[in-house]
Amino acid sequence: ALFEKGSKVKELILSKNRIPTVPPEVSQLCSLRTLKLDCNAITHIPPEIGMLSELQLLDLSSNNLAAVPLELGTLYMLKYVNLLDNPLQVSPPDMYTEGCHALNLDLAGHKHPAIRVPALKTTAPRVALRFSVLENIL
Repeated sequence: ALFEKGSKVKELILSKNRIPTVPPEVSQLCSLRTLKLDCNAITHIPPEIGMLSELQLLDLSSNNLAAVPLELGTLYMLKYVNLLDNPLQVSPPDMYTEGCHALNLDLAGHKHPAIRVPALKTTAPRVALRFSVLENIL
């Protein structure tokens, strides 16, 4: 089975499948390095995603996410996180405050007015906020 404990799956691409939810069992893919869930209908990411300690690329773009789990901030192997084109209602705080090491954190289209750019504490060398509606930038 795909979500069998100890599975050696390193890349899981479920793009463009109209998936409404991500099963918590995805956390059993302990070798997973790439998780592409873009262009679906996902409204919730389970906190168990924080157990994917080998995850390097996470694409959640073009979904219906209003928030992301705080556990994303514990994934220190992440190099790329894409949250483009989601109706985020709150900024993903632990990705900033816990020091996510993502090389590319793409929040393009992010419409949360309370995001404070100087408060970002990510070690990411690139944070994309293209086409974002931002207030309190300074």
